[in-house]
Amino acid sequence: MIETYGSTSTQSSTVLEDPPSHFASLLASITPHSLVSLAIRVRYKGNRHKEGTQDHQCSLIRPLKYGSFNILYTVEFADGVKWLVRIPNPGGNGRFTLSNVRCLRSEVYTMAFLRCNTSIPIPETYDFDETTDNEIGAPYVVMEFVEGLSVDELWFDHTGPTPLPVRRVRHILETLVQAMSELRKFQFDNIGSLQFEPDSILNPANYYR
Repeated sequence: MIETYGSTSTQSSTVLEDPPSHFASLLASITPHSLVSLAIRVRYKGNRHKEGTQDHQCSLIRPLKYGSFNILYTVEFADGVKWLVRIPNPGGNGRFTLSNVRCLRSEVYTMAFLRCNTSIPIPETYDFDETTDNEIGAPYVVMEFVEGLSVDELWFDHTGPTPLPVRRVRHILETLVQAMSELRKFQFDNIGSLQFEPDSILNPANYYR
């Protein structure tokens, strides 16, 4: 199912049934139009919008994806480029706390740091906002869309040409070992999330603003 918005047209879509209950408040407040407006603003910021053209048309692809802590929306532009809009779960009270804000900013900055300093395949982040002062009224991360399968899908997939234990080692565990070997060069005195100073040369905020 696709919902299309932009300079010319709108096509409706059915709504997913029985979404996870802990995302109910977000799903009730975020509209497809607001998501597409966000994506168009981020991609075409600084470019003048031309009425009556297809240049800035964007589609919201259904069904949605859910993780334990995030809702994932996929948007596709008229030129075929796909982005992912990740929105974190606000918590049991339906509100984003200061802790939520710190975690989101730390996640984005850490991803940028690792993308620049390792060969671990990390999607590129195009924009983020840890506040609710935006089109969708919620914190978000707009990032590169990457085709692939989840680990649990691969781990129990018996349809491959080689024995399942072999594929688990070669395609999952070896990749994990390679990533861990790169991460071990970064050592810290305490356990926790990374916090970046505003003036730090490692601060990736300049990549997105």
